[in-house]
Amino acid sequence: MLWGNYEGIPQGSAWEWSEERQQYYLHIFSKKQPDLNWSNKALRDDINAMIKWWLDKGVDGFRVDAISFLEKPQDFAALPDQDVFATLPCNNEKIGHEYIRSFMEQIHQRGAFSVGEINAVDTAEVLRYTLPERGEFQMSIVFVPPEVEVFHSDLIGYYKQQIERRIQLQEQGVWDAVFLSNHDKPRQVSLFGDDGEYWQQSAKALAVLNLTQYGTPFLYQGEEIGMTNCYFDTIEKYNDIDTVNKYNELIAKGHTNCEALATVKLASRDNARTPMQWTNEQYAGFSHVQPWLDVNNNKGEINVAEQQGNSSSILNFYRNLLALRKESSCLKFGQTTLLPSHDKVIMFERSNESEKFIVVINLSNESHAVNYDFSLFENILGQDITDSIEPFGYSIYRGV
Repeated sequence: MLWGNYEGIPQGSAWEWSEERQQYYLHIFSKKQPDLNWSNKALRDDINAMIKWWLDKGVDGFRVDAISFLEKPQDFAALPDQDVFATLPCNNEKIGHEYIRSFMEQIHQRGAFSVGEINAVDTAEVLRYTLPERGEFQMSIVFVPPEVEVFHSDLIGYYKQQIERRIQLQEQGVWDAVFLSNHDKPRQVSLFGDDGEYWQQSAKALAVLNLTQYGTPFLYQGEEIGMTNCYFDTIEKYNDIDTVNKYNELIAKGHTNCEALATVKLASRDNARTPMQWTNEQYAGFSHVQPWLDVNNNKGEINVAEQQGNSSSILNFYRNLLALRKESSCLKFGQTTLLPSHDKVIMFERSNESEKFIVVINLSNESHAVNYDFSLFENILGQDITDSIEPFGYSIYRGV
């Protein structure tokens, strides 16, 4: 009996026929990633043995992918016969949390780090994965489909909501993962910033945003030099199966090649998966042979070698900002308060018993008013704000 007409991600049937076994197998994601039967104790024992093997090797921790879909409905025949994604009937099930606790126990006993990529619709769901007393993950990465952010009508307002969510987690005693980039998202300077006129300024502003918040900041390869979306000129240059499928759907609906490509390239996961740009060599110093994806065309201007010795480069800005965070207990552990600001400006306070920081970031290409009295603070980084902040400007003020 097949699981209704449930679709996998990327789109297509969640069932695949195995000629060898004369059976269908389930794959919520790619057919190369069969789902496991977690109700089988022998399987769970094997997973725990694998974890022990890695812990014995001395690994520091685990980042667990797409962990929200462990438990599957036991009565497939009772499921409705309709075209919906296979993730829906098995997302965040109670017994799935039990499975997670069963294999997290030895990880935490050994003092290893854990972070889970989860699907969570609200803060309450995040808490079920990360409250310390639940014995699951030490922090979470909440998966958001790239289209949600790329085509959002108010991206800055959306991000302010993420800061508010993080404040709620902090109030509950939950540690958090802080990030703007990963392998499933467009490049942050192309998504939240400006990869043209204000490329360097916006890359630095986003560094300030990511590295001054509560939680563990995650840096994704290339963001520390301001790598941008790839914007390939033909669909044949893209490897991301989701990008290719969506392109083909648009073509089938009557869109031209240019129209379809213009839509899918904005949210393509390949934007973040092009080879790291180390040098201006043929393959950007990543390899001596053609890699799996073309190198971004801007490797000549954006690469590590170019920025290494430049004191004003994005790379060295990251180094200085990380040093500031490392020396400050307040930036790591202090309380967070989101302050009123223009809808294109993010302003928040970090404070503890000994010091206070005010962070201001303008994520637009226009100047905006800032109504705040900075007279009791020292400007330690960025623009000295009087009554407005410049396009993609940033400032960090410190006081006691």
